[in-house]
Amino acid sequence: MSMDVDITPRARKVLVFVNPFSGPGKALDIYQKRVVPTLAELDLNFHLIITERAGHAKDVVKTIDISEWYGVIIVSGDGLIFEVINGLMSRPDWEHAIHHLPLGVVPGGSGNALCCAINSHNGEPYKDNILTHSLFVLAKHKIKALDLVAVDTCEGRHYSFLSITWGIISDVDIESEKYRSLGNARFTVGALVRIVGLRTYHGRLSFLPCEPYRCHTSRSTSCSTWEPSVNANTADVVTSQPKSRSLSCPDGLGDSATEEVLRSRLQHGGPADEPLTPVFPEEGGGDLETVIANSSTPAADSTQLTCDSPSRGDAATPRPVETALLPPLSDPVPASWVTIEDNFVTVVAAYESHLGPDIIIAPEATFNDGIIHLMFAKAGISRSSLLKLFLSMENGSHVNSPDIEIIKVKAFRLEPITPGGVIAIDGEKVKYGPIQAQVLPGLARFMA
Repeated sequence: MSMDVDITPRARKVLVFVNPFSGPGKALDIYQKRVVPTLAELDLNFHLIITERAGHAKDVVKTIDISEWYGVIIVSGDGLIFEVINGLMSRPDWEHAIHHLPLGVVPGGSGNALCCAINSHNGEPYKDNILTHSLFVLAKHKIKALDLVAVDTCEGRHYSFLSITWGIISDVDIESEKYRSLGNARFTVGALVRIVGLRTYHGRLSFLPCEPYRCHTSRSTSCSTWEPSVNANTADVVTSQPKSRSLSCPDGLGDSATEEVLRSRLQHGGPADEPLTPVFPEEGGGDLETVIANSSTPAADSTQLTCDSPSRGDAATPRPVETALLPPLSDPVPASWVTIEDNFVTVVAAYESHLGPDIIIAPEATFNDGIIHLMFAKAGISRSSLLKLFLSMENGSHVNSPDIEIIKVKAFRLEPITPGGVIAIDGEKVKYGPIQAQVLPGLARFMA
């Protein structure tokens, strides 16, 4: 269903997506009672699309004329943001589209992580009356750069704006869907259920750290240490770390790169001859008006999970962006990466500060810092300590806990060995198997 609302004769307007089934199902009511009056006060034209199925918004943004729109406003949870971003990145003119179509978000789901991060960074409340404060930020926004993360799975390439999770965090996120009518409380209920029925997962985690790294625990089945021979910010590193075993995945999911391009990607996050340049006023460049006049642990398996018959269909987007730090998913990781093999309770890769109103997952994260905040907790943590860890995430103090390790990285690979787990990208479940990712600094634009 779509609807045009013309408030002024201006040619520029915003495209509004509303998912009426998101979270507790209040998104359409939020749009009608709160978003429409806000846009009217701003003298904006807007076109409403009420999504009717999964993938609807992605299909729309794949074909729209970018020049007709000032931006996209999403009234839903984080899942629809993920969908829109991947629609834009699947276009032949993806670079123009992702640069010229900033995203605005209004909390309409049970997971509103990006809204929480935006409000927090603007000094606005995000727990109480988040909707009012999010609309205030939207009305006075500036266009800012937003890191995306390129993610390779057995299904192909996705683009992420928030997080990649495995273990208890993704279990809670996905399995708590049955409690979606509770709103944000669904995550609390889900966490308690999973802590009681605690699972552990055996796997291999490899990463390219931003700074020298040494193993922090003796519990590791296998762990390597990374130190730069010249400069921690370049690809010129020398280590004795053994390469990860090769995975059985299709060819063509990665590209080799020369040392020069690799160094450029590490430092700039883009091709050496094509630096990203902002096309809208950045922070400090004016506001909107100025701009537009189960409970048991799965049985461990001694064999590596592989990518069998990967899909090349609509489940994944094309891979237009060069990611020189990532080898093909079928190849070993570079010798310059750290590898840890162990039993994990959870692995989280986050690039925004919040995963929800009660989870400040990466307090130091900013929207355009070019960093993946990789954190993990290993098997052996008690249920009481895990509960304390979850509770401390409300204010971000979990970063000081000895039960969790946090590393700033540019890229990583996760290879699950235990079958039957859940991996989620931006809260969306993806096919279980090996996954790798690289940060793309400042690739997207958003309203904040």
